[in-house]
Amino acid sequence: MIVRNPTPGEVEKAADIAWAAFGGEQVHWRQSFQTIAELYGERFILVVEIDGQLVSSLVCTPGPVYIGDAVVPHSAVGAVGTLPEARKRGSAGAMMTESVKLLRSEGIYLSSLWPFSYPYYRKFGWEVGAESRRYQTDAKVFSALGDPAKTRGAKEDDFQQIRAVYDAFARKHNCLTQRSETWWRRIIQPANVWQYTTEPGRGAIVHITNETIDGYAVYEIAIDEDRKRVEVGEMAFSDSRQRMDLLAGLAEIDPEARLIFYSTRNDMLMHQLPDPRLVSTTICPGFQFRVIDPPKALESLCPDKSVSGRLSFALSDSVFERFEFGVEFEGGRVGLCAPDRGALLKMSVETLARLYTGYLSPTDALALGMIEIQAGSEKTIHPAQRFFSQRPPYRSSVEPG
Repeated sequence: MIVRNPTPGEVEKAADIAWAAFGGEQVHWRQSFQTIAELYGERFILVVEIDGQLVSSLVCTPGPVYIGDAVVPHSAVGAVGTLPEARKRGSAGAMMTESVKLLRSEGIYLSSLWPFSYPYYRKFGWEVGAESRRYQTDAKVFSALGDPAKTRGAKEDDFQQIRAVYDAFARKHNCLTQRSETWWRRIIQPANVWQYTTEPGRGAIVHITNETIDGYAVYEIAIDEDRKRVEVGEMAFSDSRQRMDLLAGLAEIDPEARLIFYSTRNDMLMHQLPDPRLVSTTICPGFQFRVIDPPKALESLCPDKSVSGRLSFALSDSVFERFEFGVEFEGGRVGLCAPDRGALLKMSVETLARLYTGYLSPTDALALGMIEIQAGSEKTIHPAQRFFSQRPPYRSSVEPG
């Protein structure tokens, strides 16, 4: 078994493995893999060769993410697939281990993915990075709760304003990608969603105030047992009224459709509903997240300028075995230092992932037994509570992985 990068001539073969593993349109997979190769290089694609045949492939999609006030190097990992006849031989696991080493060597500190199995990817250091609320209801529930006249179908000419809306929305959360012009044009635009449709397929609407776009929703329409399903993949806005208008605009597609959308775990939509029983709400796990390079990842953070302190970490890692290091922070800046062995916060790299995204607070992690501290050093947890960003973690389904 050989894990390596494909040659330029093998990128199409790598894409065909994903097509065989996941289905869909062959042209979609080939375009996706070719885009990664053109933008970032074949080194961000991994394949497994067994007996001269390529049997597994995955792609890494570099793109920094917002964490508090910081922008941190990150890459999604996705399209982890193996030919059906070559499965259960460890090739996907070998690629996952190699992807961690690859990203670290490329100066990328964080990674996320959309898992088919949380326990499977946990073996390689990825952990649940967030919970989200899944709302489901009859679309007509929102018809009278917002103003659909403030929305219209999206157009490609709206891109620059949509980008500004997204950037403002993303900065209020942890883990959303800082999308460059290239990211929008080559990663987002090919999804072919920037249009209005009432038929099965993908579409988008925008919210307008004083002739300026200040919100949008990307959705997909499908037919479930002769009933339309409108599922929102990404919705960005600056205040709750804009969201209600967007939902009312989506209800215009078909008031009898089933409307599904997502938000962060701490979302307050239920407080806005006259009859909350009309909306089914489910808390579900979201993306998985990994801290690829813990010292560099922590050094990249921008804690509040009003707080200062020192933390020491001892981390276990399934790929790199162990990290021991310290950080000092003051005035919004972080520096690495030698660890204080009498005040170590001992945890797994998976626990660190939850702290880093803001999904779990240090005090809660300690209460759950996920952090071990030495007797008499209980106060070491307090600086950690102030150090990690508490903004809600979130990644929409438009994000790769």
